[in-house]
Amino acid sequence: MIWFSRVLTIALGLLFFSGSMTLAQSIGLDFKSMPVGTKAHYVDDLGRKFTYRYSGSYGAGKGKRYIIQVEGSRSYQRLYNSAGFLVAMRHLDFQFNYRPYFCTRKLGACRFFYDNDYSPLSGSWNTVVKKTSSGYHAQMRPKNKNRKEVANFYYKLGRFNFFSEFVAGDNWERLIKVTTP
Repeated sequence: MIWFSRVLTIALGLLFFSGSMTLAQSIGLDFKSMPVGTKAHYVDDLGRKFTYRYSGSYGAGKGKRYIIQVEGSRSYQRLYNSAGFLVAMRHLDFQFNYRPYFCTRKLGACRFFYDNDYSPLSGSWNTVVKKTSSGYHAQMRPKNKNRKEVANFYYKLGRFNFFSEFVAGDNWERLIKVTTP
């Protein structure tokens, strides 16, 4: 169970949708207000420190991608769509893809497909995100009813909609500060 929780924490985010569902609100990263070079500094439950650095965008229209470079105790790249939803994570020798995007930042019911040749967690996932009095609660279940994995995430949002607190099981991440250029 710890392994499952760690994998989902990394795959977030450590935080996608069936086009036929209607949802009330988006809580994606706010790239419209965030200057390039913005850094969100974090610490996790193991005392590791890492930074999310907004390094710009590429492409245009619906294909436009915003890049967050993760640096420090973790090192990889996160790609977001124009609504601020995670669509891929690039590591040195592999990439995770979320189609159409990772749903943990979309209020209401949502479905995404997780595509990773190296993970037994690949496949369709159903997600429900609810606003609570203390933040947000996201629950993910595999679409395949024979699989029993369930993941619960709890989070609060800070400046530019970065997670200010994120909890998945015994794992957590906390925002230390956000700096802008």
